Amino acid sequence: MVQYHYCVVTNGEVGSVEDFSNAVFRILNSEHGWARAGAIFEPSTDGNCDFDIVLAQASTLPTFSSVCSEQYSCRVGNNVIINDDRWNSGTDVWMSGGGDLARYRTMMINHEVGHRLGHIDNEMTCAGAGQAAPLMQEQSIFLDGCAINEYPLDSELWIG
Repeated sequence: MVQYHYCVVTNGEVGSVEDFSNAVFRILNSEHGWARAGAIFEPSTDGNCDFDIVLAQASTLPTFSSVCSEQYSCRVGNNVIINDDRWNSGTDVWMSGGGDLARYRTMMINHEVGHRLGHIDNEMTCAGAGQAAPLMQEQSIFLDGCAINEYPLDSELWIG
C-alpha cells in the first residue's frame, strides 16, 4: 500500500470547491480505481501534499505549462489540473460514446491522477472494437470503437 496526501485548490473562476472536493475523495477511494493497485488517497489536513488537485478555469490552463491547453485537463509536476469546462460538460467524443457527466468526471480524475502515479497518455490503446478503453487512453479525444471506461484496467494497475 502507498498512501498519498492531496490538497484541493482552485485557479480562476470555478464552481463549488466543496462539491469538487467531495467528488475527488469519492473517486480516488473507489474500490474500482487506483485502490486496486494499492494506492490510498487522503486529503491533507496540514497542508503537506504529495500533489495538488487543481480545479482550474479553462483559460488559466496554459499558465501552468505550454503542454496544457484550454481544451483539456493536464498534469504538470505535482499539479493535477482539472479543466473546469470539461468538469462541467465532458467532451463530445465521450458523450457520443455513451457516457454521462458523472462517469466522465470519474475518468478525468482517475486519468490525470494516473499521470501523477507514473502513467503516460496512450501507453495502451484500445484492444478492439467494443472492448473497454484503457483508462490512460485519451478518451476525451478518441475512442477508436472502444467502450468508454473510467477505471484502470487490470493491465494498468501499477504505480511508478
